[in-house]
Amino acid sequence: MIKITVNPAVLTALRQAFPKPANSAERALHKYVKTLEDMLFASLQRQATPMQRKLELFSISLQKLANEGGQIGARKQRLHAWLRENGYNLVEPVVKGSNLVGTVSECKLTQWVTMVDTLAIEEAILINSTSNRDIDAHLGGDEHSNIELMHLLYPEFKRYKNNLAALEQFELVEVDVESLKSYIYWLVTDATYISREQKDMALRQARIVLGIANVLSHHYPQRKKPSAVKLRVCASNNISCPWLGYAATQNARLAHSFRCETCMWWYTPPMSSPSSLQSN
Repeated sequence: MIKITVNPAVLTALRQAFPKPANSAERALHKYVKTLEDMLFASLQRQATPMQRKLELFSISLQKLANEGGQIGARKQRLHAWLRENGYNLVEPVVKGSNLVGTVSECKLTQWVTMVDTLAIEEAILINSTSNRDIDAHLGGDEHSNIELMHLLYPEFKRYKNNLAALEQFELVEVDVESLKSYIYWLVTDATYISREQKDMALRQARIVLGIANVLSHHYPQRKKPSAVKLRVCASNNISCPWLGYAATQNARLAHSFRCETCMWWYTPPMSSPSSLQSN
């Protein structure tokens, strides 16, 4: 997971510019920060180039950040634009992207923000630790961060009330956690024939698998193909719900649409595949 901390001066300036309604500045900045965190996380999922690693750059679509980062004020000004115009921008482009050739900007963080990557491996801890317990504690991470990681990569687990409901859409693959830890340790201490960028990517991928496996009792989820999702019959209306439904209620606004009371998806019978689902 990526956690960024914004200098308090940014929020202070935002409050002064938009004092009403109360807490609007906090809510707007929180949404913007969350959007930026997700985009930084996505950037780190791709292997960094030597230039990105040297200059600490991230591949970010500034247009997407502006669109999804939220608005503020009675005139619905984009917060991204306000931050840039007032000198409080959290990221700045080093290499600008282009819609014409389909590239995104290479950006760096500004002095107004600091970042912590909770998936980063502290190599000194692994090399200098004298006990397996210390190594396990470092690699395992904390439970809250691991759950947040799973919700980010697999939002189905956040949507439903319990993991059993979400697991209807996944196949679980057993993870040999001890072997995975040994693999991470080998990457840090003995892997000498791969580049620094390849090693960082491999460590990150292994740490993601380990974090999610710690939440799901040493298993890792893989999404089922839509054709593999089994249809179930919603009891009250005898309608096939492809997810979890056991009862369905008719939507008065849409003459032939029903909503499963369990999975909360609208759908229109008859249907043969989940592709005909309509999100509310």
